[in-house]
Amino acid sequence: MSDDFQYTLPFPPEPENEGLFDPQMGLPLSSDNWLQPIREIVKRNGKKEIFNKQKISDAIFNASRQAGIEDRNLADSLASAVTLYISKQARGKAPTVEQVSDAVETVLIQLSQPQAALAYVRYRDRRARIRRLRQGDMKGLLGELEEARLERESANAIANSLQVQTSQENYACWDRQKIVTALCLETGLQADLAELIAAEVETQIQNAGLNVLTTPLIRELVGAKLLEHGLVEENEQRRRLGVPLYDASRLIRGIAPETLGASPAWTDQALARAVKKEYALSEVFSSEVTSAHFNGSLFLEGLDHVDRLCSADVSIGSLMKQEKKSALEFHPAMIVARMIQFTLQLDAFFMEAPCWHAFNHQAAPLLEKSSDRDLAAFSRAVLEEFDFRAHQGRNTLSPETLRLHWSAPCIPDTWLQPGMAGSDLDDPYDAWESVARRLALKLLEIFEEGRHHGPYAAPQLEIILEPALFRHFEGIAFLRQAVRTSLKQPGIRFLLPHRSEDDAPAPAGCCENSIVSALWNRIILNTPGIALMGETEAAFFNRLESYFRLAVQAHREKRDFVEGLMGGVHQGPLSFPAAAGGACFPETGRFVIAVDGLYECAEIMAGSRPFSHRERLTFMEKTLTFLGQLTEESSKKEDMDLLLGANSNPEISKRFANLDISRHGNALKEVVKILPDTQECSYTPGVGFPESSGLTPFDKAQYEGTLHKVLKTPSITSLKLPVRHASEYTLTDLLKKIMYQTDCRGVQLSMEEKRDA
Repeated sequence: MSDDFQYTLPFPPEPENEGLFDPQMGLPLSSDNWLQPIREIVKRNGKKEIFNKQKISDAIFNASRQAGIEDRNLADSLASAVTLYISKQARGKAPTVEQVSDAVETVLIQLSQPQAALAYVRYRDRRARIRRLRQGDMKGLLGELEEARLERESANAIANSLQVQTSQENYACWDRQKIVTALCLETGLQADLAELIAAEVETQIQNAGLNVLTTPLIRELVGAKLLEHGLVEENEQRRRLGVPLYDASRLIRGIAPETLGASPAWTDQALARAVKKEYALSEVFSSEVTSAHFNGSLFLEGLDHVDRLCSADVSIGSLMKQEKKSALEFHPAMIVARMIQFTLQLDAFFMEAPCWHAFNHQAAPLLEKSSDRDLAAFSRAVLEEFDFRAHQGRNTLSPETLRLHWSAPCIPDTWLQPGMAGSDLDDPYDAWESVARRLALKLLEIFEEGRHHGPYAAPQLEIILEPALFRHFEGIAFLRQAVRTSLKQPGIRFLLPHRSEDDAPAPAGCCENSIVSALWNRIILNTPGIALMGETEAAFFNRLESYFRLAVQAHREKRDFVEGLMGGVHQGPLSFPAAAGGACFPETGRFVIAVDGLYECAEIMAGSRPFSHRERLTFMEKTLTFLGQLTEESSKKEDMDLLLGANSNPEISKRFANLDISRHGNALKEVVKILPDTQECSYTPGVGFPESSGLTPFDKAQYEGTLHKVLKTPSITSLKLPVRHASEYTLTDLLKKIMYQTDCRGVQLSMEEKRDA
């Protein structure tokens, strides 16, 4: 830039709209008050002269003309932007000529004028050369000529000497144009600006004296240059997903918590899940949703399985339909093999293991000729196969579930597919009821025995409580066996089907499908954390509604992403294989918004005033009713099958509690529960009442049942019995009382651990 590139301050009169010129809106100006206007500029010889803004405009215009841009108004406006910028940067001091030139370059880049910026850089360099020639610097001229020659040679030299390790596991010669192409493709930058960034990166590499480059290093250098020029959004668009070398080393070596004692196959999955989790937070969910997840107001379940659905309810009857057509004799071992094969197929598409509905009744037609010994062998094979999968660390978040009915469930015969193994196809389904009951009893007996070295880790057994169980001696004996087994081995639940939509008859459209229904996504709301944000009840419900709507938004984002994976006409990653017994995903899925820590939420809202169990229950019911109304409204508005549920994962309750303690500390001192076994902080999962509440088992079931009837998904009341050796007769009567006198939807029994005197 020449010495006469100056202008005068204070500023001459400008048009009224000059400060409103659009390109100036992106200037990174600080919010400080204006300081004393700049009146002088320091020349290269150290003398001061009056600032002249017009000469900045002339320089920009002359440079732009060489790039094919002849717009005097644009040059004047850009010169005004430079005036604003340099006056803020200089803070009343006289800037140098070089500082003004640097400011012109910065402003042109910031205001998205890459062509003008590149032209101005060349214009500035050319003026500097002319200046040296005028001063008689012939040596300088020779140097410039040599520099031009070296530039041409260096381009070839760099391409031949500098090697790049590519992601294709080979070496390639350096090519600056690849950076330009990648920037244009990934960020949408104009070619001239991308060329400028690439040239600066190449210069930096030359100055560093590097011989071998890696693609991650090049990306980091390019990212640093983008940030240096204020192109933050463009840098975010080219963000690379992956695991830092330190973390990858810990995962592969098995010293990270996720892979402690794991096999190499499991470390493969751990690394892949880390990338998928980062992708979900970056691309699938919006910034508002991910921010709420990070601060603990809600929890996005299964981020590392973002490209999968949540869980499925399946039918073994429909699964065996094709085998029935081709097999004259059906051996029981084929049932187990087909179940495992189908479960492995489901693992590729679902986060959680499937729930097999009415398992004993759907398997009964295939086992009608089996003796008690055969049924015992079949039961042991089923339990051991699922237990083996659980110990192999398969890629699901919950064990398989076998749901057992005493009486034939009210489900269409076309879904259950009776009449296999040579039986009359027209026989009513309850013709195999005696076989189904014998199978259910054998499953309980084998489950109670456990393996030779401990209890079965899977499956989860669910016993459906129904009036018929209490009408006959055989039913009561079966229920007593189930109670006795539940006290000795974990993994048994008792459900009440007449209050569970999950046990309603299957839709007609599902009768030919092995996948009866699918849960697409689940999001958990941290009600105690939301309660801590507002002092009044009205403020709490306002915030609760806002986070509920944010959860609906997250469901919508996951739905759109999943539908894209299903592929439509083309086969997408979530296109279920046709070989899977004719299975396919239902056209619509369910989306659950679950609450957590509702008991602690009521404690926080009560504050220091006395709050009885009945008052606490009233507030909890009011909260769920409020959310239930929002769920119904949002289901219609969003055209989604939204369901209100309760969290059952204690790890999520711990996460919420620890995040809230880190922010609120003393406010939760008397609210957060300390787990006696691990001494960890936690909320009470879901809508449950903690053991420390002092409620009797029946009262606890009654209180929680009041809340269960508001929910639209099955919920479980955990009853830890105070007696060491409870009689199965007493507990059977307790279950009957809970069934007929409460709205409780499910019960899980356990015994208090024996304590030394």
